[in-house]
Amino acid sequence: MKESALKALQALKVALGAAWADGELQPEELSPLHNIVDELGLASHPDVRLLLETPVPALTYRRYLQEYLVSHPTREERQFLLEILTRVIYADNTVSIEEGYILGELNDLLNDMPSESSIEEEDAQRFRNVFGRLFRRSA
Repeated sequence: MKESALKALQALKVALGAAWADGELQPEELSPLHNIVDELGLASHPDVRLLLETPVPALTYRRYLQEYLVSHPTREERQFLLEILTRVIYADNTVSIEEGYILGELNDLLNDMPSESSIEEEDAQRFRNVFGRLFRRSA
């Protein structure tokens, strides 16, 4: 399986785990899940139908989330996951305690990550600190 398909499947599994967080897959959650399947290019994937029909226990969701986070380390990839989870969780206009916890946890993970601009600024500052001394010495 190509890496891009594997990564897309990981995102879908996390979304399904979030949909099952309250113990049920609500009918209203199916439409956003099908849209996500299409967006991820997984409509013809042989495992999708079975995944959509199989309940996801909390421990399995945790494993799916951990696998996703390991293979999707960037802020952009994690922001995408938060966006699709939000669409699924809010689809039935009810947010259970478990679903709220999922959104809060992922949001906290994003907030704890440095933004790309702050990383670039830190790198630029390190460059100025190291090389600035060299330039001052040679002048």
